[in-house]
Amino acid sequence: MERCSSIHRRTAETDIRVSLDLDGSGVYTIHTGIPFLDHMLSMVARHGFFDLEVHATGDLDVDYHHTVEDVGICLGQAFHQAMGNKQGMRRYASASVPLEEMNSSKLFSWALPVIVAPHCISTCSTAGIDTISLRLSLRRLAGQRMRRPGWSHA
Repeated sequence: MERCSSIHRRTAETDIRVSLDLDGSGVYTIHTGIPFLDHMLSMVARHGFFDLEVHATGDLDVDYHHTVEDVGICLGQAFHQAMGNKQGMRRYASASVPLEEMNSSKLFSWALPVIVAPHCISTCSTAGIDTISLRLSLRRLAGQRMRRPGWSHA
């Protein structure tokens, strides 16, 4: 069974293309125009041993948040499509990874739409990315329909 997917999303602000092979070897080509996001997605693909291509253009001259959010939406759709009926997959997993200046812990369950993000993500900017947008993109990747705090859910 081939576990691959391709997603294309075009909005007024962005044009995103994502290709994913869950049974790859960690090969990646990432071009979002946001160096920190490129780095993070590259590391996820490399250490997750799946092949990932992300090509994104967006209104980066205005703000990064449209591109960050839409890449998260496309990745969530790509994973959902590639997993199919999830046959043969483990339901949940957890990991603790010591990094240079922190310990990153993750909990993941295919049954629950949640990814636990590291506690170090505060309400500031990391390499020019608004971390609230980064949190929302992690939630979108997990399948949650979330908005910025204070926004309506219309």
